[in-house]
Amino acid sequence: MRYLVDTDHAVALLRNHPPVRSRIEALPDDVELHISIITAAELFYGAYLAQDASRRIQQVKRFLADVDTLGLDLEGTEIYGRLKAELRERGQLIEDNDLYIASIALRHDLILLTGNTRHYERLPALRLETWLKL
Repeated sequence: MRYLVDTDHAVALLRNHPPVRSRIEALPDDVELHISIITAAELFYGAYLAQDASRRIQQVKRFLADVDTLGLDLEGTEIYGRLKAELRERGQLIEDNDLYIASIALRHDLILLTGNTRHYERLPALRLETWLKL
């Protein structure tokens, strides 16, 4: 299995949220976890806003050093453009950052690990899982 970890699950990992942490620890060695460059940016944004910013920034850096970070390539940007146009036509737009994350997941054939399933269900080709409600 190959996953793209959305920001809410990345935050849960950083905070050692028990259901998410226990799922991570139980994963077989062949499972791949990836983070999008968008999620990395959102993690840094949250860290810079924190009262203890310097500690949080270092925590984010350590976390990101241990995961593969994926960005958008040309194929991913085309997926983004197609999805945004389709969503606009249906009157169901979602935030750009979330659409970038979904495009990266689709581009790399990854399951998006997110607690925001209701939001992402507007994209039927996107495979979703959540570990936050365990």
